[in-house]
Amino acid sequence: MNFKGVREFCMKASLLSMLFMLLMFSGYGQTKSKLHKEKDSKQYLSSHPVWIQCIDSQHALLRYAQYAFDAYWQGKERPLNEEGEDGGKEGFEGEGRENIQYSIEYKRFRDWEAKVKNMIGEDGRVLTVEKQIEIWEQVQREKEEQSK
Repeated sequence: MNFKGVREFCMKASLLSMLFMLLMFSGYGQTKSKLHKEKDSKQYLSSHPVWIQCIDSQHALLRYAQYAFDAYWQGKERPLNEEGEDGGKEGFEGEGRENIQYSIEYKRFRDWEAKVKNMIGEDGRVLTVEKQIEIWEQVQREKEEQSK
């Protein structure tokens, strides 16, 4: 085998390995995309309380968190507050108590939702604490400038 033959063999082997990797990764992307679609489906969200993770996430999308929360609680009895209204941790409507384990998280989510509803960035994500402080400092500087 001469130098030209070795070179052709190496090029073919490289092309084949690149093609193989391309096919593998394209299949992986489709599988991952399918997995995300399944996890975002109402059926999945109705049985998995992923909205709890959004409370502590620094990159939470408020609309997604609300969607996941509503999907989970759809058709389920919700915790009641002291006044017997939706949103507390005191008890549940009716006799069912299957979701009592999430009653504290339910209240935490409602409090978090009320707190962050005005702290949403252009991309729909809840602003980080650092960004909130930056905005607050900017507003304070503008107030100082206006008072001069």
